[in-house]
Amino acid sequence: MLEFPGGNMASTKTKLAAVVAAILAVSAAGAAMAEPAAASWLDNTEKLRVEKTGGGKLGKANYALGEFTGVGGLTVVRTSGFSVLEGAYSSVKKKYDNRFTVLLPGQTEHVDVTCTGGQARAGLTWVAFKRSKLAYHCDYVGGGVPAGTAFDLALSEPGFMKSLEQPQRAGEFILGDIVLKAETRQVDTKLISSPTVLGYVFSRGGVDVCAISFAGWKKTIYLPKAGDPNRTACALLALSLNFFNDLGNL
Repeated sequence: MLEFPGGNMASTKTKLAAVVAAILAVSAAGAAMAEPAAASWLDNTEKLRVEKTGGGKLGKANYALGEFTGVGGLTVVRTSGFSVLEGAYSSVKKKYDNRFTVLLPGQTEHVDVTCTGGQARAGLTWVAFKRSKLAYHCDYVGGGVPAGTAFDLALSEPGFMKSLEQPQRAGEFILGDIVLKAETRQVDTKLISSPTVLGYVFSRGGVDVCAISFAGWKKTIYLPKAGDPNRTACALLALSLNFFNDLGNL
């Protein structure tokens, strides 16, 4: 039995309890040091929202996303047309063309962005396409972006269980030598099921780097922190999806 000389039984019990508590605390601290909690990639991002800075309703007004500014997307609704994806044509009831501008840091000329349904670039071999229901394509011109900057999005078929969680989309954004893959994934919430898209996660080379969440009352964008080489590409892609009128969400 562990004894403490010069004390009564109550004092001994108190001291014994203090020793046990100290041992347990040291043990817990050692375990925490041995197995640190895995940091989420979201810890390396800045949480932002597209804010209106003047003009009319957001979507046709001046906006800001951190240091990125511009004029929100002008939407043209067409009641008839054709959808084309890798040579497969089908009629569509509605077609949305979005146009917006982005002023990149250090530039004096805006990037002109034109996004439309019904056109897509062949070659997204990593996406299992669901043809004829959705094809979304964006071109980016001027404002310091290289020629060929583009984004393509389509319905994808990742599996039955994923489809139950939310509608599935997948796409690819190219900005010079930066290629971002966009896939529908929940970002800051975990719902069992949703009839609309909850969010997208963007990855580069298999590593998640940024995201946009549609959960809640306002869209939230997660950009890499200032100085990260992926920040501009992530901002352009996130804005393209922020202004996107997804037919599957209407």
